[in-house]
Amino acid sequence: MSRYNHRVLEKKWRAIWAEEEPGQGVTTACTVYIPTESVQLDLENLRLLVLADFFGYCESGFQPLIFWIGAGERQHSEAKNLGMRLSSYSELVAPCDLAILPRDFTFLAPDLDSTNKLLCGRFWGQTPVLELLPDFGLDALRVFFLYQGPPTRDYELNWNNLAGAYRFLQKIWRLGQALHHNQQSGDKESLRTLQLQVSQRLKKKKPHTALAAIMEFLRDRTTLSVGELVSIASLLRPYAPFLATELLSRVSALQNDNGGNRN
Repeated sequence: MSRYNHRVLEKKWRAIWAEEEPGQGVTTACTVYIPTESVQLDLENLRLLVLADFFGYCESGFQPLIFWIGAGERQHSEAKNLGMRLSSYSELVAPCDLAILPRDFTFLAPDLDSTNKLLCGRFWGQTPVLELLPDFGLDALRVFFLYQGPPTRDYELNWNNLAGAYRFLQKIWRLGQALHHNQQSGDKESLRTLQLQVSQRLKKKKPHTALAAIMEFLRDRTTLSVGELVSIASLLRPYAPFLATELLSRVSALQNDNGGNRN
């Protein structure tokens, strides 16, 4: 697959992740379902799930288990089909690690016993997610949500920004196809600086500025070393899990093949 095809990538990894067990000690996150006139999953509720998934992943480096308060079967089904790891709130038996609560709907949540709470703003408009997925994919929607600005502010659908998120992922894909194999590690000092910037900004709950640092690092790049691609894909894993996982998988397969050839 030489071109970026989000439909193929997302279908492939959704199927693989659906068969994986959560494992022990998985991070847990909670959010609520904002009632809408439609039974379909809309962008505002998807954004809440993405924030829970994103910050839950940042807590531990693994996809969290999300307890979604007040959602119906239809919404649960649609979200699970997108690769979200969900459970009903009634199954929560211990304090959750993270609670993502929409500012205007905190009354929908019970008295959550959480060690970490984030009040977020609204995403105005109730556009169904299924209207956008075929053209953009979930990774682009995630990048769009997370790059807009602080989670505490209000936002609405901006087509130029969504298209820009998709173009950014296309660039990452092209860089993944144009590896500089003779330079394994790349500029280690610049990578360490980038990793530190991203880590510090995420600790401050600023996913947009962390992503901006990654974009700046890649701004004039036309090729990456293997080490640089691994580092960038790892940093992008909570932003664009399907694309990042595919690139990391391909690098791993390439390195295994090269190791076998040397033997």
